[in-house]
Amino acid sequence: MDIIENKIEERIFRLWDRPPKSHVEQWIFNRQMQTVKQGLQLLPCLIEPYRSHKHYESVFFHSLQLHLYARILDDAIDEGLPAHRLQLLKAQPLLLESVTTLVSLFGGRKDSFLFLLHETVQAVEQEWNNPAEFEQWGVKNHHLLIPPLLLAPSIDEFEKYKNVLSEFIFILQIKDELKQSSSSYKKKQMLQSLISITESSWVESLRQGGWIQITDRLSNDLQELYNLFKLSELEGIDG
Repeated sequence: MDIIENKIEERIFRLWDRPPKSHVEQWIFNRQMQTVKQGLQLLPCLIEPYRSHKHYESVFFHSLQLHLYARILDDAIDEGLPAHRLQLLKAQPLLLESVTTLVSLFGGRKDSFLFLLHETVQAVEQEWNNPAEFEQWGVKNHHLLIPPLLLAPSIDEFEKYKNVLSEFIFILQIKDELKQSSSSYKKKQMLQSLISITESSWVESLRQGGWIQITDRLSNDLQELYNLFKLSELEGIDG
């Protein structure tokens, strides 16, 4: 883990010809470092059943690098400042390195790999055209499903758990947005969208598949969301 963290942080430093100086540059740099920290915590959860795979570390690193690239791309789209566009330009070799490496290791799954990237781009575009919609928040992070896709024993096994892993990512995104949103109406919409998810049996399905860390984590996440929901009721969110 430390080796991967050090290696990816070296890649971030290469994106900068000099230490970040302005407020904007420092903000961008901090966002990149924070993305790596979050990825280091999240990715092991998503590939927990496949830790014995011979390509585990390579997939982990390049998936983390793609996660970093997704942050740079997302910020360039959302913010669009010159510093963001320059970072996106400099990050192109990271994208090419990771895509070509993973495709060379898992050529038989190239189409499924590219399809996940296509889903990610489509969801981001849909959010761009309809900023108020949040149903695609899980799908717009489907680049995070690349590691379980590649490491799973078969495409069929991955497809069996794809939707529930996507729901997990959706819950994480909802939780972060709820903490940041100041709109009571938007909070209510997001919280209501979780009802069908939390009432289903998919959490147990993940546990049976070997995702123990995720299911343990979800107990805390869902309790936190429940508390946020109750707080919203106390604030008088009634539509």
